Amino acid sequence: MEFDFTNRDHGEFLLEEIDLTAQLAAARSLIRRQQQADEELQKEVADIREAAMKASGEYAMHLENTWVDNMHAGVFQDAAHSMSALGMLAPLVETLMTAIFRAIGREKLVAVADLKELRSKLKADELWDPHVVAGIASKGKRKGELTKSTDILRGTVQLAELTGLEAHLPADWQVRMEALFRYRNRMFHNGFEWPVDERAKFDEDVAGWPDGWFLKSERGTSKKGIMEPWIFYMSADFIRGTLKMIEAIIEAAGAFVIERSAKSRPPG
Repeated sequence: MEFDFTNRDHGEFLLEEIDLTAQLAAARSLIRRQQQADEELQKEVADIREAAMKASGEYAMHLENTWVDNMHAGVFQDAAHSMSALGMLAPLVETLMTAIFRAIGREKLVAVADLKELRSKLKADELWDPHVVAGIASKGKRKGELTKSTDILRGTVQLAELTGLEAHLPADWQVRMEALFRYRNRMFHNGFEWPVDERAKFDEDVAGWPDGWFLKSERGTSKKGIMEPWIFYMSADFIRGTLKMIEAIIEAAGAFVIERSAKSRPPG
């Protein structure tokens, strides 16, 4: 009996060291429960607001204060849930890309010579590591010499281009990974409330990405009453899109395996 293996099958075979299906299922389960909790809090806040509008006197004031307190709590609940989802998605994407390139090297799907002079001079443990970015010094005493830096996004882009994997990856993979890792760096280093200058910089970043990827709470912090960014969240659309991107990357890895296998197969 012959089996027609899909791109997804080949991708999972290549990445057999990690159980991607189970990881994705666990992430989706927790994210779904968090979204349900958010919806419940939103309904509770709306109900309190409606009751406050119908009440009068001290009771109306009490309900108004309760509504404000719940609104404030909701801001931080949203931030906590965003960080929780981020804490699953960012490491999963990083692990996935690291495993793909490690497997490409292990299975010799791409020859070291194909990585060009740029990466071929790296040490064996750095060659297929997407955290490592290879470059050539353009000035100073080291002009023309190999340089190395650490950046998971730039290293992934470099390896994807040199190996040819990029041709199979989803169209928005690079900008989505950039957004995910920039948000991760700020959230994990600064918590929910970032320094004011970091908020302003990320607000500029968000303006350059597709609409609806990130949401924000604002508050007036100046005497002029100007509303400024306060707390940022990944939107439900961005989270769903990132989960789909992970699935698409697994399929891309499988398509890459099939392509490389066909090229290495003797004719006839």
